[in-house]
Parts: sequence; C-alpha cells; structure tokens
Amino acid sequence: KANRTGKLCITMIVLAMIGVMSVQIVNLYKKDQQYIEQEAGLQKQKEAEIARQKELEEYLVSLGEKPFRAKQIYSWIHEKQAASFDEMTNISKKLKEDLKNTCRLVTLRQVTVQCSKVDGTEKYLFALDDGNMVESVLMRYHHGNSVCISSQAGCRMGCRFCASTLDGLVRNLTPSEMLDQVYRIQRAAGQRVSHVVVMGTGEPLDNYENLLKFIRLLTDEKGMHISQRNITVST
Repeated sequence: KANRTGKLCITMIVLAMIGVMSVQIVNLYKKDQQYIEQEAGLQKQKEAEIARQKELEEYLVSLGEKPFRAKQIYSWIHEKQAASFDEMTNISKKLKEDLKNTCRLVTLRQVTVQCSKVDGTEKYLFALDDGNMVESVLMRYHHGNSVCISSQAGCRMGCRFCASTLDGLVRNLTPSEMLDQVYRIQRAAGQRVSHVVVMGTGEPLDNYENLLKFIRLLTDEKGMHISQRNITVST
C-alpha cells in the first residue's frame, strides 16, 4: 500500500513537471517569434557596417558611384569609427544623402558611464535604436585596453546566477550593434582597444551567425585589425 502511494506521488510530481515544462516551452516559442519579428524589422535597411569592402564597391556602383568610394567609406566606419555619414568629409553631399536614404549606420547612444574609483574600470550603458539597453565595460590593463561587450538584449539561458536572464530574451544584437559597442568606447576613451571579450548580456553562441560576422569585421586588416588571439567568447 505504501508502495502504491509512493508511486502515485511520483507520477503526480512528474505530471506537474511536464505541465510546467510545457508552459515554459510555449513561452519560449512566443519570445522567439517576437525577437525574430523584431530582427526582421531591423534588417529592412542595409547595415553599412556589415558590408565587406567588395560588397560596398558593388553597392556603390549600383548607386552610380566610383568603386574607390568603398575604400573611403569603409575606412570612415571601421578605422575612424564615424558616428554618422555627415562626418565623412571626403565624399559628396549627394552620396551622403543617398547613403542616409538607403543605409543604416548603427550608432549606439551612450546613456550613462560609471567609473570605478579602485581601478578606473568603466561600465557603459548604451541605448539601441528600438529602446532596448545593453551594457559594456572598458578595462585597462598593462597589456592594453579590453572591452567586454553584450551579444543579446536579454537572455534565455536561465542561469540562476545571472541577472541578464531575468526577463528572458528580447532579441539578438546585430553585428553592427556589437561592433559599435567597441567603436563608441574607443572614441570615448581616446585610446585604442586591443582586446575584446564577448561576456556581457546574452549567450554569444545563441547568436552564432551575427557573432561570426562581428569577429570577421573586428579582425579585418582594413578595420581595427584586432588579433583573433585577443578575442574571447565566453559561453
């Protein structure tokens, strides 16, 4: 009799667990659909940052421009880290207007910066175009400056020790949004960033394709040319 009662209790517990898991799966599906739709909206305009120089050449030729303009624009975005097309002083006003109308130059808005009195570490809060917020950190070491960036707005991994998972995943960050965390901090600090750690909000490998594009652009010799050995992806 005690045996049957025990088995009944175990069965009820298992059924309850299945019910909870089913609800969680439905909620995850809904959130997945939401951030897929949000990402689709962000990709309506071409992101200038994620185009390689050859792709930029082809695009600019389609606008009636000379191929050499690609090298100029690529340098403004990835070497000088321009925050707008208006900063690009060696391209025509017409081309600037064409780019504004057809491209999206992602520039994160710096909301706050907190600086540690102990070691000078700086924590940046950036606003994305859709109102979501992400955090990045600048750490200064004797071997160079390191920036820790976020790869997602929110997170769905559910790690109990991590606050970024509390509200679940909102959406993936685009390659441009990941890059611009590095670019905005380098411009604000006035010092070269030599190391990058993808260890902020989000699970990087849950945003795998965008992560790979980000790393390729970050290591491009025509851009910041950060060594692959100086990039750490934490999972």
